[in-house]
Amino acid sequence: MNKSVLPVGTSGNHVLFVHSQDIAHIGDLTYGPQVQCMKVDLASGEIGEPGSLEVHLKFGSWSEIDTEREREEILSEVMTRLSEQGIQKLFSMPSSGISA
Repeated sequence: MNKSVLPVGTSGNHVLFVHSQDIAHIGDLTYGPQVQCMKVDLASGEIGEPGSLEVHLKFGSWSEIDTEREREEILSEVMTRLSEQGIQKLFSMPSSGISA
């Protein structure tokens, strides 16, 4: 399974994804605000445009996804609920370009 993006938070039917290269920067005081995410609505299959992870976390009620098992389960669900075009859009999400 493609692991270029990983789910990091859930809220109801919504899941936040970040590029796998950006995982280490989440919560970092210097680089954390630069981390971009994409919000996926599993109910409708809609995928939002890249936006600030920090803003989503600050102004939303998100539960952290912190185990590999949870990530695998959510990735499997995403693969069954999104269209092929949606999957391509999600997995083509670029990294935030942080070079620390």
